[in-house]
Amino acid sequence: MVDHYRRKKEATYGVDLERSGYEHIKEMFKETSVQNECLEEALIQLEQGDREMVHLKYMIGFAYQEMSRMLDKTEGWLRTRMHRIRKKLAVDIDRCLEEG
Repeated sequence: MVDHYRRKKEATYGVDLERSGYEHIKEMFKETSVQNECLEEALIQLEQGDREMVHLKYMIGFAYQEMSRMLDKTEGWLRTRMHRIRKKLAVDIDRCLEEG
């Protein structure tokens, strides 16, 4: 049993930063920055009511049941509306990323 652990070599997972450096991290931050700008631009293009629903659901973390009581809408209506908003955001973000 002890021989098994002696023979087992240490495996490196992911990127070995000592050998490759940290350049890939700069690229990751750059890509994330562009994605955040595109998300922000897509959110600005939404109507005010849609932006408020995105804020309630994803930034504050309300459940559909809580949102339905606050907005006086059915859960089904909210789920459908949020699905359409997510689709619109995805299209707008993809378009922005292709342009930039």
